[in-house]
Amino acid sequence: MLNIVSGCLWTLIYLGGIGSRMRRGAGSLKVVKIFGDTPYRFIFEGKTVVDAKKFIEINLKKIFENFKEYANGNFSLQRSPSFAVLSKRHSEIKLINKTFNTSVEALKEVSDKYQIFRRGKPLKHRYTFGLPIISHREFKDRRQASPIFIGVMDLNGKYSVRLIKFYTSIHPDFSKYLRFLSQDLNNFDNKIANELGEINVEIPELR
Repeated sequence: MLNIVSGCLWTLIYLGGIGSRMRRGAGSLKVVKIFGDTPYRFIFEGKTVVDAKKFIEINLKKIFENFKEYANGNFSLQRSPSFAVLSKRHSEIKLINKTFNTSVEALKEVSDKYQIFRRGKPLKHRYTFGLPIISHREFKDRRQASPIFIGVMDLNGKYSVRLIKFYTSIHPDFSKYLRFLSQDLNNFDNKIANELGEINVEIPELR
């Protein structure tokens, strides 16, 4: 059970955050000291984006192995879920290849591009990105969780940005718009790759 709890804590720190704005980089955490032995590496000592990629992949591999053992290997999803799932089939993790001097500068660079990208989209596209829309009767009073997590990766002197895209994160009442979600996430990914450069972080297989 310690491995499971520690795995959840590790993913909270390195793939998530705390607070209502954690999908936009607020609430990012960093471990600076560890007492005793832990099943995963909680302190990142690398200085490059490639170091960060390897660090995340090594830890995710161990976490997935421990979770599969805990679940007796029964990790399959019979149908595509309507919520965010961290798996090779349902999500992607990318690291921006460009580095920045401060975390604020890093977040602003990517957040500004994200805001510009979604601004010109039709309402149904903007809704799938998690924007509240009060002027449209179909979407009024419904809030779609954002399908993309933007976070900071501290490179011990410089900063990079982590992007996690969840291809199934959509309210079940609006599953008909799932194709727009996938299309828009890929288009945004292409924009970031072309303008800033990015590398893929391999997510382990569930089976």
